[in-house]
Amino acid sequence: MGCNSSKSANEAVAAPTAAPKGTKEITLYVNGLSPFARTTMMVAQTTVGVNVKYVEVDLLKGEQNEEWYLKLNPKHTVPVLVDGDKVLTESVDISKYLIDNYGKCKGMNNFL
Repeated sequence: MGCNSSKSANEAVAAPTAAPKGTKEITLYVNGLSPFARTTMMVAQTTVGVNVKYVEVDLLKGEQNEEWYLKLNPKHTVPVLVDGDKVLTESVDISKYLIDNYGKCKGMNNFL
């Protein structure tokens, strides 16, 4: 998203789509203003075999300090990935986990 974009960073968060039958679904807690969250969103949007449900955490309203969010991430930060019982709170770890566990990237088949 460039400087001339008409969308705000929060509007750029992708809306979840219905997962095809048999496709795994994970949840990614993000805020479009966070470069770390945007990085994990880009990785998630290019992975195959997983449907991502995005949950926008409103940092300006302090949602990262609410009890429900602190149970996920006591560090008060975004992003957070939830995949079943697995919870990851660091963007590099989340990106690596997505790549390692959900295989090839969309549009990269010619390179792999």
